[in-house]
Amino acid sequence: MRAHFAHNKSECVVTYHEPETDSHINGKEILYNWIKNKFPDADVQYEVYIPETKQIADVFVKHSVQGMEGVRWAFEFQHSPLSSVDWEKRHELYESEGIQDFWILDKAKYMKFSTAQGIKDARLRRELEKTIFDKTGL
Repeated sequence: MRAHFAHNKSECVVTYHEPETDSHINGKEILYNWIKNKFPDADVQYEVYIPETKQIADVFVKHSVQGMEGVRWAFEFQHSPLSSVDWEKRHELYESEGIQDFWILDKAKYMKFSTAQGIKDARLRRELEKTIFDKTGL
């Protein structure tokens, strides 16, 4: 049986969310394992409710090793539609608490290619993707 994630013992205020796809769950597992391997002293968790922002990070990292004490990262796997305005609000909440947020966009929803004649493998940049890059450079 595959592991699953729940919001245990939290002050969670989220009342609606879409069911997670297999690719979303797999992405969190892959990222979790990669971070644990690269940063073995970090506290890495799935589905962490952050009371200060009232958000749930898909994967949350808190560093404790000397030189990185208190550095926090939130990773978000975005599958469902999200406007650039809503992303900016979420990003600003993370930023207000000193949390670096990273957004991984579902390629089936967000990575579109040009269909113009004679154009091959040219990415079309959507509003959300442009906003994220403009604000974070990532």
